[in-house]
Amino acid sequence: MTNRIFIFVRGDRGTWRVVWADAVTGLPLERVPRLEVIEGKLDALPEGGKWLFCGVTSHERYVTRAERGSLNARQQGLRCLEATLRRPRAGDRQR
Repeated sequence: MTNRIFIFVRGDRGTWRVVWADAVTGLPLERVPRLEVIEGKLDALPEGGKWLFCGVTSHERYVTRAERGSLNARQQGLRCLEATLRRPRAGDRQR
């Protein structure tokens, strides 16, 4: 079975470099240089970690079996090294 729990750890270490982060509401989180994605449960905050966000993939209620198979065949993992930065553009929704 595919793991449905994902933990995003931000801190001093990680595969991903954090370029910017904006608060949508409330106080901003502590700025950190790196982010790591961990699949599965985590017992403690890793060394160098400042904070984490836990997420769970939900049930795919609105796709057919054929659509789900097609999506799974081409879906890239959360560690996709081809991922690129897209900065907000002038026409994007303001927060």
